Amino acid sequence: MYEFPCPHCSAKLRLRDRSWRDRTVDCPDCKSPVLIKEEGNKLIGVPAAPPVSAPPLSQGLPDSAPAGSRITQFVWGGAALVMVLLAVWMFWPRSADTPVVQDEDVVEPAPPESTGVDNSNGSDEDVVVVEDVHPDQPKKSPAEERLDALYAELLKYTNQHGSYPIGETQNLSWLGELERSKAGAPAFREEHPWNDPVNDAFVRRRVAQFQNPEIPKLVGDDGLPASHFAGVAGVGADAPDLAVQHPRAGIFGHRRQTRLQDVRDGLANTLMIVGVQNQLGSWAAPGNATMRALTKEPYINGPDGLGTGQQDGMFVLLADGSVRFLPAETEPVILRRLAAMADGTPLDPTFPGDPLVMENVQQPGMPPEPIAGPDDVPILVELAPNPPPFNVEKAVAQKLVRFEQTRPLTLRTLLVQWSELSALPIDVSAVPDEALNEQQQHSLENVSLAELLEELIEPAQLAADFSDEFGVRLKPR
Repeated sequence: MYEFPCPHCSAKLRLRDRSWRDRTVDCPDCKSPVLIKEEGNKLIGVPAAPPVSAPPLSQGLPDSAPAGSRITQFVWGGAALVMVLLAVWMFWPRSADTPVVQDEDVVEPAPPESTGVDNSNGSDEDVVVVEDVHPDQPKKSPAEERLDALYAELLKYTNQHGSYPIGETQNLSWLGELERSKAGAPAFREEHPWNDPVNDAFVRRRVAQFQNPEIPKLVGDDGLPASHFAGVAGVGADAPDLAVQHPRAGIFGHRRQTRLQDVRDGLANTLMIVGVQNQLGSWAAPGNATMRALTKEPYINGPDGLGTGQQDGMFVLLADGSVRFLPAETEPVILRRLAAMADGTPLDPTFPGDPLVMENVQQPGMPPEPIAGPDDVPILVELAPNPPPFNVEKAVAQKLVRFEQTRPLTLRTLLVQWSELSALPIDVSAVPDEALNEQQQHSLENVSLAELLEELIEPAQLAADFSDEFGVRLKPR
């Protein structure tokens, strides 16, 4: 919130965020125009330049006309106009059923209710809130509106399923799961990966609800329409894979199905969705593009990529549906307690306890771990040898109906996409960086993954070694 005095009457004005900079609004007290400027980290108001006035009427008359004759012309012209209007009113034909307004029918208009805003310029957007008029109803920022809309969608989902969506459901992100349930959405082939060409009609759409107008970058690092919001996975890099009762776990996880009763710290004390402004990816992609954990300080506008476009903090959605603005100077331990849904610590910085160092202890209400008795002797069985980690032959034999990349991408990015399609790791440690940074574009139909890989590495003069033990290794020819 930014406060500053009106430069004309010194009334205190309040604005929610910096989106008002370089715009002119009218002061609700004195009705004078105020230009909003940014000075350092603050917003200030300066007098707006007055509009250029029209030249006086006298300039439109010939200089040779004497002042007396001009006055006489105005008087006679006005009198003639009044006489014409009176004649028209007297002789205009009237219908017999034309209603006549009587004195008792005239009702004095009620005085307009005070709204605390001045929209004299006709725009609903130019809202300046005076400190003592409706301070609890400021204009919402675009990020707040998007978070409100996301909560409405999640509320429908939890009412229907009894739990929050899983972070990765049927090869799709939780945002994608919400989107596919909407009427009119293109079909999603869940038996194929989310970025398979057969799912292009579903994935390659920009969903305005998943994007924050405060973030200028609309396309992710994967070349697809990005999400500017992510579900909170908890605390630590391994948070998405933790069990639901772990004290570092958040609401969203790769395969974690969280119910309302699992949020033991209280819905109003638990983060559910945060904004993301860096490391962007497709809204349909499971993983970091649509789920974020707190891994490295500072958490706001820091290396984890969290933020909603404001330098002094960010907007977040709590599990109770409320949207809050967290200042950048919020204590890191408080942010970790908010991200963890069952750490059992209050939001009081003087209270001991930090989810970052908590172990997975037994939670109240959970069934106790079985205790082995003295007669419980483990049965030793001969285990079969572990199968190879990959089936390369089967993986690269998969056929693609179409692979189309009309926008040039680096070989490095294209290889990441190929690895996701085949579920095989690719070792590029022996490939020079200049080869990986070469840009390519392709349009292929009815090709296997093996043929597609050959098309990708041919311009860089690379060869591929395949193995069920390590997947794929690339090397110069």
